[in-house]
Amino acid sequence: MDPADTGPSPAADMERARPFTAIAGRGAGRFALYAAFGCLGYLLTALGAILPELREERGLPRSEVALYPSAFALGLVVVGFVGHWAAGRLGRLALPVALAALVGGACVMATGGGRLGAGLGALILGLGGAGLVQLVPAALRAAASPGDGTVQIGVANAVSSSASVLSPILIGVTLAHGLGWRAAFAIPPLSVATVLILTARTTAAGRPATAQPAQPSAFAS
Repeated sequence: MDPADTGPSPAADMERARPFTAIAGRGAGRFALYAAFGCLGYLLTALGAILPELREERGLPRSEVALYPSAFALGLVVVGFVGHWAAGRLGRLALPVALAALVGGACVMATGGGRLGAGLGALILGLGGAGLVQLVPAALRAAASPGDGTVQIGVANAVSSSASVLSPILIGVTLAHGLGWRAAFAIPPLSVATVLILTARTTAAGRPATAQPAQPSAFAS
């Protein structure tokens, strides 16, 4: 078998990106992909910022608190092994599912009442984050015309890095004002993800029947 046959094709990457690239044309679709990657950057540093608060409010030893980033890393490992297969099975749902898992894991961590909830949330967050790491650059590369997507991927990384700077600041501000860490941890990425997914679903639902691709719409009911 030709080794090239084992990798994802540009057509498949473009198909998985369709829920976001269809929002309002390719330009707006790229911004949606940038925003999704920004959610990942935000939560990566936010996870580290909340660990001292988790330890203090739950009376956990340092060794146990260190397991939360390990649970996140386990999600990365799982997607590294089975991510390509899962993306192929999910098709156009792959990107929305990865984004939903990312912010869903953050919400589980924020609302979970115990150690199991926080650990499970970190694992789900890692699964979604690893999915975005695989899918967003591939989608940007497939949608780039002309070019190979290098510039677009660089912009996505810049957006993600900017968001990663923002999250510790917001968490610090809310803690300083006695508001806790949960709202600043979960609400910003949840809000962005909700807008992206609902907008993509609305666009897919409003697409004329003659413009429907061969595969079913990612957000069709």
